[in-house]
Formats: sequence, C-alpha cells, structure tokens
Amino acid sequence: MSKRTVSVTLPHRQPEELLRLAQRIMEKSATNEEVSPIAQSDLAELELLATEAETNRTRSIHLREESEKDMQAARIALGIEKGQTASNPNTLTYLVSKMRDVLLAHYRGKEEQLSEYGFKVVTNSFSPKGRSIKIVKE
Repeated sequence: MSKRTVSVTLPHRQPEELLRLAQRIMEKSATNEEVSPIAQSDLAELELLATEAETNRTRSIHLREESEKDMQAARIALGIEKGQTASNPNTLTYLVSKMRDVLLAHYRGKEEQLSEYGFKVVTNSFSPKGRSIKIVKE
C-alpha cells in the first residue's frame, strides 16, 4: 500500500489571494450553515477582519498612488527627476547651482567660505613631493 501525504497551503504574503480565500470560505459556509464545521463566531470574526483588511488595502493603494504623484511633483520641483539637470530653470537645483556660482565669484580665492552657507567644499592641495592632500569642509 502506498503512503499518501496531503498538504493544504495558505496564500502566504499574497493579500489578494488570502482575501479571495476568506470570501470563498464565507460563501461556502453560508450555503451550508447547518452542516458547516466552522463556528459562526469564527465566521463573524473572519468577515470582520476581511472587511477591515480590504478597506485598509484599498485606502492604502489610493494613498500610495497619491503619494507617488506627490513624490514626482517634489522631484520635479527639486530638479532631480529623470532627464532634469542643473540647467533646468524653475527648480531648486537650478537656483542652488546659480547661487553657488554667485558665491564662488564673490569668494574667489576664499572658496572654503562657501561651507558657511552649507556647501560641501573639497579642496585638493599638492605637497612638494607631489602627493595630493584632500580637505573636505562642510
């Protein structure tokens, strides 16, 4: 005689599949209320949790779409959206780049002072032996 094994799996980390399974369990139990081995209290809790999960998932998906739109608008305003460069006007990157250039002209020879404005200033110096010395000032 052969040995028989049975495995009944749950849709792990598959919310849509898990919600469909819960729905099928509720439907099947509703058609056979008298003979269903599942307690009515468990079915009531299953329905409550499935409704809560579905409501929250729907809301979350909507908020994610809104969030992605807002993030894209922020990236465009920052000037860091794909295809944008520091030369795109009306962006934060453009204005900061322009201001950096003005400050560089104003502080010519004293560029380290741009760190007072929050810029990261990297200065390379060469020793008499030709070795490079890197100084970072923030």
